[in-house]
Amino acid sequence: MNGFILLSILASLATAQTEPAAFAVPPPVEQYTADCARPVYASDQLVCSDAELRSLDDRLALLLKNKPMLAQRSGSDFYEAQPAWFKRRSMCAMQVEHRACLAAAYEERIRVIEVVGTNAPVQSRPKRCKLGKRPDAITLFKQRENEVFIASARNEILGVAQMPLNTTSWQPFLRYSTMRSSVLLSNISNSIGKCRAPN
Repeated sequence: MNGFILLSILASLATAQTEPAAFAVPPPVEQYTADCARPVYASDQLVCSDAELRSLDDRLALLLKNKPMLAQRSGSDFYEAQPAWFKRRSMCAMQVEHRACLAAAYEERIRVIEVVGTNAPVQSRPKRCKLGKRPDAITLFKQRENEVFIASARNEILGVAQMPLNTTSWQPFLRYSTMRSSVLLSNISNSIGKCRAPN
């Protein structure tokens, strides 16, 4: 009798493994901006219920629609891939100042999407430099008081480095700090290198 029960259980298990996973839950759809039709994440819920944050999200969505290559671009030392940014932005829900974190995240991302892939401004006085073992030189353009553009040899903007923020828990992906006449570049993962500071 015990042998019969054991065979029945084994047969049930074998059948269960060969049947299609009818009740399997599909992985979540990759998001680039808030899904206000079905806000699941706490950060989406806040964005969708706050007029200012919703406006920032709509602006980012429009920029990504007009620059689809940036939505699909892989991450690099100078550019945070959109899915990676979205995941990091969603983690603002873990911060005490959830809203301030989200606002800073959107402001940084909008600035990055606005300028990456465009030509660096000609009126700036750039500094060319090589970072570590990189084969190509990059150019730094100081654009605003707390912002430096990183451009390729072809003058295409690769990234936007910002000073680390003290006012919110959000930190820019690409950061710079100054030390005497040098600019130290880093991203959220590692130090990138040092260049002479642009004027």
